Amino acid sequence: MLEPLNLGLALVAGFLSTLQPCVLPLIPIAVGGALNQNKHAPLWIGLGMLGFYALLGAITGFIEPLFGFEPSEFKTIGAVLMVLTGLILLLPHIFTGARVFYSGVINHLNKRAATLSFESPIACLSMGAILSLIWAPCAGPMLASALTLLTTGLVAEGASDLKGILQGSILLGVYGLGAAFPLVLLAYLTRTAFARWRPTLLRTQSVLTKALGIFFLIFGVLMLSGAMKALEIYLLQLLPESWLGFVNSI
Repeated sequence: MLEPLNLGLALVAGFLSTLQPCVLPLIPIAVGGALNQNKHAPLWIGLGMLGFYALLGAITGFIEPLFGFEPSEFKTIGAVLMVLTGLILLLPHIFTGARVFYSGVINHLNKRAATLSFESPIACLSMGAILSLIWAPCAGPMLASALTLLTTGLVAEGASDLKGILQGSILLGVYGLGAAFPLVLLAYLTRTAFARWRPTLLRTQSVLTKALGIFFLIFGVLMLSGAMKALEIYLLQLLPESWLGFVNSI
């Protein structure tokens, strides 16, 4: 079952992945050339990003059940992953050196991409997938948070292969939707408007990243301590039956 909370978190994580300091300044370089050739290029590139992450989620959903973890075992593993992800999001300076190095690589690739032809939708879709791939290490903590949500949920439920593929593609697809939205939006801004909005976006990214990190850290601790189960029981008692039926149907 895909919980609305997990889908919401995946959407926020995807949104924040594109607003990372090592990705955000490069959007005009990566998408500007494509937009000059095809006014619909950013939309197709965003769709390519969504498709890439949906495929990644489907692959993860297929592979994960093959490990054969017991739900109780993976619950602990998932809790530890959540705590680690929370710490990574709260301590971004750990990755500063790697990101500075990788930003140079991304910048070079983005400049090369700006010289390619994007007159056809297929080229733009491919570009979206390529950008998702080369930006993934820079936005690693955000992608890790989405994968943690996915793998924890799959093993806790003992999902079948088909169900795992479907849930994986949906959850990572939602992550991709979140990642594509700011890229498409910012692609249509003028360079002046982009420069004006950039400081605000970076501040927003910093605040939301810390909030997401705190959330993962608290949830991981609650899961490790066993307090999460008691909290779930209490919250279920507060929800109306109609809402419970809707959640269980997802």
